[in-house]
Amino acid sequence: MGLPGTGSWKPHYARVFEDYSRVYAFADGDEAGRKLGNRLAEEVGALVISMDPTTDVNDAYLKYGASYLTGKVVQ
Repeated sequence: MGLPGTGSWKPHYARVFEDYSRVYAFADGDEAGRKLGNRLAEEVGALVISMDPTTDVNDAYLKYGASYLTGKVVQ
């Protein structure tokens, strides 16, 4: 699930993740991305993977591919 902006998360969205044992949230490295990551950690128990402060997730995906993002996940 992707969000069109950090302010678009609604509390009822958390229900989508109720049946998952593990949720990863890839957060942009800016302040808004970190805040959303923290909120997702609280509301859905997500493990947050943050980009560096100058990178957003979409740019990282387009530049480096999916393997770059999945490589950031620690099992």
